[in-house]
Amino acid sequence: MSGPCGQGGVFGEEELEAAVIPLAMWDMGQCDPRKCTGRKLARLDMLSELSIGQSFRGVVLTPAGKQVVSPADRRVVNTYGCCVIDCSWVNLRAVPFSKLHGDHERILPFLIA
Repeated sequence: MSGPCGQGGVFGEEELEAAVIPLAMWDMGQCDPRKCTGRKLARLDMLSELSIGQSFRGVVLTPAGKQVVSPADRRVVNTYGCCVIDCSWVNLRAVPFSKLHGDHERILPFLIA
């Protein structure tokens, strides 16, 4: 018997390829770099690091978002990708949200955050 992503599992090869989307991150440098998932993904070349002031056309997951990310965002995510603002909840006042530009700013649903 195989796992959900293995042969005969829930996802076939075509579905996995379709799930690959561009990922990006604005890193505020507020966490331990040895434990930071975003930095690890950047080191593995699995996401792009954005500079402050650089815009992103896809969905931006940000504490400053006004709408919850939803299935309605699927087309935008598939076309332009997803970006996060990697920051600490404790240091939100130090984050220059006005310089982090995104076309589709979203927050996570309460139970996920």
